[in-house]
Amino acid sequence: MLENSLLDFLHAMNCAESVTAAWKTTITYMRGLGARHVGNVLEFKESGLFHLNSTSPRVRQIYRELVYPDHDPKIEHCRRCVTPYFFGMEFWDSEPNLSKPRQWCDEEIAEAGGRASVAIPIHMPASQDRGHVCIATDHRRDEFVSFYEDRGAVLQLGAITAFNRIYALTRKEQATRIGLSERERECLLWLAMGLRNDRIAERMNIRPVTVALHTANARRKLNARTSAQAVVRAVQLGLIEP
Repeated sequence: MLENSLLDFLHAMNCAESVTAAWKTTITYMRGLGARHVGNVLEFKESGLFHLNSTSPRVRQIYRELVYPDHDPKIEHCRRCVTPYFFGMEFWDSEPNLSKPRQWCDEEIAEAGGRASVAIPIHMPASQDRGHVCIATDHRRDEFVSFYEDRGAVLQLGAITAFNRIYALTRKEQATRIGLSERERECLLWLAMGLRNDRIAERMNIRPVTVALHTANARRKLNARTSAQAVVRAVQLGLIEP
């Protein structure tokens, strides 16, 4: 039954054409496995963290104001490690130095049905981007540990699938907003292949000063200080494929 559910989820995620659609599919799938709430955090090397969370606006606001990012040890854990991180009120005894803001936030999450949670770290080696998927339930500690032992493998596969699809769609939406022209992309592509401006001008049948103008525009749109940095960001966003 779980295997069939996972296959259906994989198919649905492949068909999702927007971050919103992929996120709704993720919530439905994870709740079908027993989750009460779900969180997805993408951490882009060049632009920081992007959060999705199924809790109420009130809980999300409390988290942003009291916890994120200085009082949230799971963020640092998921940056450094690939092992699951268990947290929430049911795991307070595992965190003796837990901050007061984090305790207050955990209490609010517990009232919303998330007494015990796990964060599944996910790293993207090619881009150095990373993040994690959180799954929260209203279980007591022993019940949650048993729940994760029973369904951990399926939850992890679902988390990786959700993260990868949402990551790809977020990158696609970012690339659309950036709006590089065909000429700007072509200049970056030739730069990625090691050509200088004069050689690029010959290939494109334009003047070197025009190549420099296209490259400068691309740097500005990509918020890059150098042409090399612009090339890297364009590759990460899927705007060019050297």
